Amino acid sequence: MEPYLYAFLGWLLGGFAGGVAGFGGMMTALPVMTLGMTATDAVLTCCITGAPGCMQLAWLYRKNAVWSEMKWLWASCLPGCILGAYTLRVVPMRWLQIAISLMIAVFIVLQ
Repeated sequence: MEPYLYAFLGWLLGGFAGGVAGFGGMMTALPVMTLGMTATDAVLTCCITGAPGCMQLAWLYRKNAVWSEMKWLWASCLPGCILGAYTLRVVPMRWLQIAISLMIAVFIVLQ
């Protein structure tokens, strides 16, 4: 039962963050979820749980999207997803946590 509690709490916070900012739901939920499950399970759960939220936001903001330019985002997203899934399988989780933390820190500094 404990992993479900952490998933609930993580996505309660993640859903709030995603609803307010339009992004960051998975980044908010993931650390909370890793308190009750392995990092690999938490990443997979975030991907499965986050997909409907992303689709809902895309539907909500569909009138503001420049759909002719979306093909470039989708073209880069597919190889990125494949590379990310492969990386999750072969790179030690500790290295991934450090790399993601550094990417988030750089993002914050650049803002």
